[in-house]
Amino acid sequence: MTSSGVIRVWHHDEGWGVIDSPDTPGGCRADAGAVMVEGVRTDDGMPFMGLLEGEPVSFVWGPIRWDDDEFSVAATAVWPSRCEPPATLPSGAFQTSLWSSAGRRGEFTVFVQQDPADLPAPPPRAPLPRTVGTVRSWNADEGWGVLDAPETPGGAWIFFSEIRGVSGFRSLEVGARVEFAWEAARQDGFDYRAEDVDVIETPAT
Repeated sequence: MTSSGVIRVWHHDEGWGVIDSPDTPGGCRADAGAVMVEGVRTDDGMPFMGLLEGEPVSFVWGPIRWDDDEFSVAATAVWPSRCEPPATLPSGAFQTSLWSSAGRRGEFTVFVQQDPADLPAPPPRAPLPRTVGTVRSWNADEGWGVLDAPETPGGAWIFFSEIRGVSGFRSLEVGARVEFAWEAARQDGFDYRAEDVDVIETPAT
């Protein structure tokens, strides 16, 4: 059932609030996960989405599905009445949403739900430079190692999934010559990270 009401209180540090409405005598509980379209967060770093006390809202509600000594109904979706209703309403026990900052209202930061299809496409990534080097070390238990090349002083960290031409759990031999793409990126104490590794020559046995 969809009703209209007003936020009586919202506990931003706990991620829930209460909606007052003639349709829900005694109040309707609303958790942070039910907030749709627009919400607010405090500036203290708490991750919960919330609504402002006194905010007129529209909400979908039904019988509460857990033991609660105070409330008999809970909102499955709630949004400010001044906003357009959400395009789709949650139909399962779990939902995820993409939120983006849209300004401020007093001590709160306002967030709006974002449809990923409306986001601009990321610019194409320029190809990484490539170089030839050698395998300094390899941790077979954890699947990572270090490659040395003049362009990556101090070593480039490499994860086994970046080794080409082999399926499954891949590994490198210490001393092998390799060609690889690299980028400046901090990883496990190294200033460079290697990608797209080709083995050129394995060490002689």
